[in-house]
Amino acid sequence: DSEECFMREPKAKTIRHHLPTSDGPLYRRSMKQDASAILNLARSRIIRPRDLNGLKVSRQVLAELVESGELVRTARGLYVAADFDLTENHSLAEVAKRWPQAVVCLLSALQFHELSLELPSEVWIAVPRGHSPRSRDLRHRVVQLSAETFSAGVETHTIEGVPVHIYSAAKTVADCFRFRNRIGNAVAYEALKNAWTGRKATAVDIVANAKLCHVYNIMRPYLETLWGLCGSCDHQGSGGIHRCSREALRLHRESENLAANRSRLNCRHFPVGSFA
Repeated sequence: DSEECFMREPKAKTIRHHLPTSDGPLYRRSMKQDASAILNLARSRIIRPRDLNGLKVSRQVLAELVESGELVRTARGLYVAADFDLTENHSLAEVAKRWPQAVVCLLSALQFHELSLELPSEVWIAVPRGHSPRSRDLRHRVVQLSAETFSAGVETHTIEGVPVHIYSAAKTVADCFRFRNRIGNAVAYEALKNAWTGRKATAVDIVANAKLCHVYNIMRPYLETLWGLCGSCDHQGSGGIHRCSREALRLHRESENLAANRSRLNCRHFPVGSFA
């Protein structure tokens, strides 16, 4: 029998760090602090998981807050506190949080500027040509614009703590005439009339945006009709107000009848469902 002795290598010295365990007081205290920081942020605005990078908190806390009901998931990757007050423009804030560079346009911009009584079931957004944002949970409709028309007339409004880019009233009216085949001539004329009578836009801004969007010749008879009926037409001569096209007058009467019917029936429109 061999009497050789096999020498064992000495074990490496292990340095033990006293990390907080899942059931220890340090762990519970850390999780409570992280949860408090997340809730404080979610009570002031819509948040995304990437917003937590600056807080240096674990995303596991986010999931636990949703499970406990203290945090509400309104859409994929979008969260608010359970006691957060949602506004009527919540869907605009959600879309802006998902795509910060998009600009709210057309029917959604009309609703925001109170230029139309119709509430769209989708959020209309404008993006530069070549871009097409997609989402399975946010109801939106995309309009692609050239670089020149996309960057013109953009206003920034803060909705639920989120900066939202929205076209001005004058730019929105010009866009409505440009895309009149999508939204209808009557809606475009109603927007123009409400923008003028409600003093949402000046004549200079309307004409400038109409020329920018290459729809001035299309809008001119409507402008003459509107300014003439308001008694403030800048194109009046010695013979009186310029004669307007029959189409412009027909749309004016159609818009007046539409407003009268809404007033008589006391018809109110509410958004269908939630965008979450």
